[in-house]
Amino acid sequence: MDGSFRTGAGGQEETGASRRPGDNSHPPPKVRPPKVRPPKARLETVARNMRCMAELNAEYVSRMEDLLGGYDRPHNRKEPVLCLDEKPVTLHADIRPASPAKPGREARRDSEYSRCGTANIFCAVEPKADRHFTYPTPNRSAAELTRVIVDLAISYPAAETIPLVLDNLNIHRRKSLTDLLGAQVGGEVWDRFTVHYTPVHGSWLSQAEIEMASCRGNASASGESQI
Repeated sequence: MDGSFRTGAGGQEETGASRRPGDNSHPPPKVRPPKVRPPKARLETVARNMRCMAELNAEYVSRMEDLLGGYDRPHNRKEPVLCLDEKPVTLHADIRPASPAKPGREARRDSEYSRCGTANIFCAVEPKADRHFTYPTPNRSAAELTRVIVDLAISYPAAETIPLVLDNLNIHRRKSLTDLLGAQVGGEVWDRFTVHYTPVHGSWLSQAEIEMASCRGNASASGESQI
């Protein structure tokens, strides 16, 4: 008789050797059925996991195809494709001084820290040229964005126009520049760019947002962002 499991009397499983009277061996443990959460709890979990889903309408598809077509173009120094995004960060300060690395021992840093407020990071990337720009700022105000835009325009003096991918944040508009620099100067700087907006709820199509995903979301109080 082999040792495979078979169904014995009463529908219970037993081994090939049946138990004899007086056998004191322990029976196999009972398997408890999985715990089933009540419908209300399951619905609450689904609600917490919901994300804002985009409506794939004609405008969404048009903007998506516009961006993908721009990414697919060969690199052109006269029209360098840039993506720009921003991310808030928390500022951390060490409570105990960090211990630097020594021969035979790695650097050590206490996990305890104190919070020192928040800041912001603007990130721009030119994917085809592997060129990256990082701007730590106190906040993500229109004035800070204007300074970033001006610096990017200066960084490409040979460009005829600079295709710029932005999401739909309210400060990503010409008005942010004209309010700070005036209508003429602000308009001239803005016109150095050909702006391409991501679809609504489609900011993941910006390669700057993909790069910012690597940011851990905190920085030291000295201003060194931990990316």
